[in-house]
Formats: sequence, C-alpha cells, structure tokens
Amino acid sequence: MKRIFCILLSVCFLSVSSNAFSGSYEVPKGTTIQDIVKYAEKGDIHGKYVIGTSVLFDEEVLGEKYKDRDQALKWLDEAITEDPSYGWSIGSDLARKNKPVLAQKYLQKAIRVGHTLALRHMADLYIGSQHSKEGNLLAKTYLEAAVSYGEYYGYVRIGHMYQNGWGVEQDHKKAEEYFKMAIKMGDTSGYSALAIMKEKHLPNPNYKEILNLFLKDAPSGEPSPIMGIQRLYTERQKETGLTRKDVLLWAYVQRFQMVKKLGFPNTILEEQTKYHKGLTRSQIHKIKEKAEALAKSFSKNK
Repeated sequence: MKRIFCILLSVCFLSVSSNAFSGSYEVPKGTTIQDIVKYAEKGDIHGKYVIGTSVLFDEEVLGEKYKDRDQALKWLDEAITEDPSYGWSIGSDLARKNKPVLAQKYLQKAIRVGHTLALRHMADLYIGSQHSKEGNLLAKTYLEAAVSYGEYYGYVRIGHMYQNGWGVEQDHKKAEEYFKMAIKMGDTSGYSALAIMKEKHLPNPNYKEILNLFLKDAPSGEPSPIMGIQRLYTERQKETGLTRKDVLLWAYVQRFQMVKKLGFPNTILEEQTKYHKGLTRSQIHKIKEKAEALAKSFSKNK
C-alpha cells in the first residue's frame, strides 16, 4: 500500500474528469480506484502504471485491489513501452526484494524498448562473489553492452570484477585500467573505486593520494567518496591532515546533492552531526555556502 500511495502522490490527478495527472502532492478527496482505471482505459500512462504495479506487487490502490490481473499486466507492459524507465524501476525494485527471475523479466522489457541503464542493473543480478564464474562473465557482457551505449559506470563494475577476481583472474592493474577508462569518459566514480582499491587491497597505501582521489569524486555527493573521506578522518587523520571542517564541508555537499537530485526535504540541511561540534554558527554558515557552490559547479560540469 505504501508503494502505491507514494506513486499516487507523485502523479496524482488534476481532477477526476481531467485526462492527465498533475504535479500536485494531494490526491483529490473522493478519488477511487475506478477513477484511476478510467484513466488507464483512456490510455493514460500513469493510470496504466499504477494499476499494473498494484497487481504485480499485490497491493491496494486507495484501499481496493484491482482484480483483472491479465488486463493490469497488459497495461503495465504498455506503460513500459511508452516509458522504458518504468521497466527499469520495477526490475530494480524486484532485485532489491530478492526476486531475480522476475527482476530479469522487467529489466529485459526495459532493455528491449531502449532503456540502456537497465543493462547495468541486469549485470547486478549476476555479478559478485556469491555468483558463479559463468554468471559473472554474463554480467561482464551486459556491462560491456551498457558501456557501448554510454553507461560508463559499467567500466567501474568491470574494474570491480578484476579487483576481486569475480569470474576472471584477479588483476589489480587491469582493474585500475578500467577505473581510469571510466574517469576518462567522465564518470567520476572511477576515482572513488581506484581510491578504495589502493586503500584496501594494495600494499603501503599513500593516504594523501587516496584522499585526493576521493576529493575528485566528492562533489558528486555520492556515498563512496563522502564515506571514504570520513573514514580517512577517523582512521588516518595524521597522514591526511583532514580537519572536522573538511569533513563537514563534504557532508554538506552530499546533503545539497540529495536535495537536488533525490528530492530530499531542505530540512536535512539543518540536521546536526558530530562534525558540527566546536564550530560557530558563522563557520558552519560559510561551510554550507561553499558546499552549495561545489555541488552546483559539479552539476553544471556534468
């Protein structure tokens, strides 16, 4: 029920007689499942998606369940054809729910109608130490296909395969080559991948070099570089020279990116952490301003 209610909040109606959904965040009073069915019958993509996913995940819509499973899944396929990202989203959700067979089915639907990001998520179903050599090699094939369509994070994942020996002979030099290919193509996550490998898997790590690699990815606000910086501050402060201000700066960069890219509420910018301790309001304000500028500059460069 929570899943469907969230969908309704994001795609709710202009009015029960309109032919489209609005960006409002309130479902009009008195709206029923039959109203959504009418939208689906008229060809509305959101109506098809809401009814289709409710049946696929066996959930209620506004307190009711739609009973015609065949029709609902037919509408869902039509919605995916119109917007392949729906197939990718459903497939990824099913993978998180540990339903790989069904996840594969919907990711393949997305791939067939042109959603190249789904290729990378197909690889995630087969990659890693818990999978067979054959599974990992299949994942590599999907990742190579993703790269051919410009999904350059695929290079990072292939690098992980060589770093860890998943389906291939472990080769840190080869892993580094793939991480650097991702960087060359503009995917900054390659910096963090290279930093983690140098930190965890190679002898005599140079922690300043590792920090600099994390810093090159940190403006993205992704978890890996931020966590890496925090870890180096906690464990290798002497070698890196990191300060509490530095760590708080990058924590704020992550928050600004979460607000911008993921739609988190602005209130997360006001939450206190252990890194705030000992800093004045003025210092914190300056750090936030700098963090916002860094986050914005990264988005422009992308």
